[in-house]
Formats: sequence, structure tokens, C-alpha cells
Amino acid sequence: MENSDVRKNVDHEFVIFFTEMNENESWLLDENIESFSMLQENLSSFGIEWRQFPLVLQYNKRDLQSPLPVGTLEERLGLNGMPVVEAVATEGTGVMETIRIASRVVI
Repeated sequence: MENSDVRKNVDHEFVIFFTEMNENESWLLDENIESFSMLQENLSSFGIEWRQFPLVLQYNKRDLQSPLPVGTLEERLGLNGMPVVEAVATEGTGVMETIRIASRVVI
């Protein structure tokens, strides 16, 4: 499929980048950084500058012990000013807030 075929008839686009990080599992931070790098590459393949693309960062699984402090991923990736939501998806906490923020970003 051509890149141009993927985006036909699209009114609004946004990305919600879900993260799961725990201070005791530093490998998760590395995986999130790698995933974000792949996101940047994918957007670039469509000719999209990722800093100009609506993006919301969701810190998920905040109910686990020792969650990585909010701000850690943004600092490592230079994502200052990006909307950030803390969530516990299994309880529904932060889920609708993430969607509302994403919707506001594109409209």
C-alpha cells in the first residue's frame, strides 16, 4: 500500500503515545524511547514533521508501585509542552481525559 493511500479521506489525525514505566524496570524507558523514535520515523515517511503533529502522551499503569515520575520521558525526548495525562486504563482513570485532550488538539 502506498503512503498516500493510507491517509485518504481523513479529516483529523492525532497520536496518543501510551507509555508504561516503572523506576525498577529501567528497560521500559529505553523501550518507550525506541517506540517514540519509530513513531517519528513513521510520521516522517508520510512527510509529516512530528513536532507539528497533534500528539498526547499518556503515562499508563500509574497504580503500579514506583511509577517513573511524570516528566522523565518528556525530558529524555525533548517533549516540553506536550499534553500529558496520567492513567490507570484498567480502572478507566485518565482514559476519557486523554481522548478529550486529543480531540481538542485537532479541532
